[in-house]
Amino acid sequence: VIYQQRRDWLSLSHEERRDTYLRILREMVQNVLDEYLDEEIAEDELDFEGMYRQLLTIFPVPENLNPVTLAEMEAAEEDIDEIILNALEAAYQDKVEDMTEEVMQQAERQVMLWAVDQNWQQHLTDLDVLREGVWTQGLAQRDPLVEYKRIGFEMWKELQSKIRERAGHDIFRVRVNLPQAQPRRNLKMIHGNNGSDDSQPKTVRKSAKKKIGRNDPCWCGSGKKYKQCHYKEDRMAETAR
Repeated sequence: VIYQQRRDWLSLSHEERRDTYLRILREMVQNVLDEYLDEEIAEDELDFEGMYRQLLTIFPVPENLNPVTLAEMEAAEEDIDEIILNALEAAYQDKVEDMTEEVMQQAERQVMLWAVDQNWQQHLTDLDVLREGVWTQGLAQRDPLVEYKRIGFEMWKELQSKIRERAGHDIFRVRVNLPQAQPRRNLKMIHGNNGSDDSQPKTVRKSAKKKIGRNDPCWCGSGKKYKQCHYKEDRMAETAR
């Protein structure tokens, strides 16, 4: 079923994918509104601050829709649901313009696949944990296999909800990573010093004026005696000079 869902998503047109995202986001926003604007809650007990914070986790709520203005709208009996849902669609259109249409289409395609893959992998891990622990149900006079099927099916339904919510949350958070300019010091390391020989590595030796005994430690720091290390090389260089 998961693989079929991935194939179905890839076969959709750009318009169908966008409609799906907007539908998911509207459902998420509506759930928040239903929770915080419940008719059973007294008007003076409505938590507009909490509702505002929950909406911010879904989409960038415009500045004119803050806890104070939302409370004023509720007092004036304005249709808050419609106002916020319209703000959601406007924010989505702003996202498209910010990303460009071509890039946004790629994001809409990829974000859902990420949500499916990540939650599916976690679901398989959770099933392994369930399989290992479900046999304790036998101690409570319950059939472990029946319990595994029952709990696993509930986990499956929860998986479908998690996929939609993850995709809805992530679509507003996706960003385009532009390549950064290479640090100047790296360019200098690559190109050197305009062809000058100053950048070439050089062997540093102690001054030839300072006499070193044949049995003294070699000047190169190898730990060997001078006669067993650079003695012959230095003598040849001296003769050449």
